[in-house]
Amino acid sequence: MLRNVANIDAEAVVRFKRELRILTELSDLNVIPILAHGDGTEEDGIWYAMPLAKASLLDVAKEFKATCRRSPT
Repeated sequence: MLRNVANIDAEAVVRFKRELRILTELSDLNVIPILAHGDGTEEDGIWYAMPLAKASLLDVAKEFKATCRRSPT
């Protein structure tokens, strides 16, 4: 969340809004969706909310690597 937008570089705000727009348009199994967002037009600032991921990419990679070691070749 970008809280105090007035003190943040204008380019950073533009970039955040662009990324927010792109993320809201994406629909892919490999991308966590945006549930809700504020684009700075209201008092609540610029923010977005996503579901909590069940694991990190590192966790998944470790599990995959461990599974590969257990599998017979």
